[in-house]
Amino acid sequence: MLRATPVATLVAVLLIGGCSREAPDVRAVRKSAERYIGALAHQDVASLRTLSTNVASTGSVRGGRVLAIGPPRTVAFAALDSLAEAATRRQMVAGARWAGMGELEAESLFQVSLLAARAHIVYRNAQRAALASARRTDLPGGAPIETRRVQVRIRYGGSLVGNRPVDRELYLRALRAPAGAWIVYSLYLPEDDPIPGAN
Repeated sequence: MLRATPVATLVAVLLIGGCSREAPDVRAVRKSAERYIGALAHQDVASLRTLSTNVASTGSVRGGRVLAIGPPRTVAFAALDSLAEAATRRQMVAGARWAGMGELEAESLFQVSLLAARAHIVYRNAQRAALASARRTDLPGGAPIETRRVQVRIRYGGSLVGNRPVDRELYLRALRAPAGAWIVYSLYLPEDDPIPGAN
């Protein structure tokens, strides 16, 4: 009967268990993002209501996978309201300056206004996600909210896409309140991302 040497045993354990295990918090983000993508692909509206607060089109999603998970970032719950209000002010300023501008300037201001409007929606979705994560209707303003930006690849197919499926890389954002579940609050193509500097 052959006996396993300590080295052979170690190699077997590494092969079975994997050499690079994800930290539990990273694994939780990955699983949440995978469940969200799966719900999009299956047009599972009930699950999407539980897993997210953003609106995303589900008709052409065929599946996807997580490519990378960004580092954690923490923001006070009250800051989400301030960020939403700041986005609204940017939108109003751009709108006020729009009148009387030339075509190029007007187009530039339109883009500023559009991004500000999207940012406002993202921050309001984040507020709702924090409350959903905490499973309560109020949170202290100083409650630390952990956020993560997740790079995903989503496959689109069907009659609206064409004969061949198309893979697109997007940024998905999720957050959790203290001791809460991860909730998705944003999904955008990189070029449409209204808060590109955020994790």
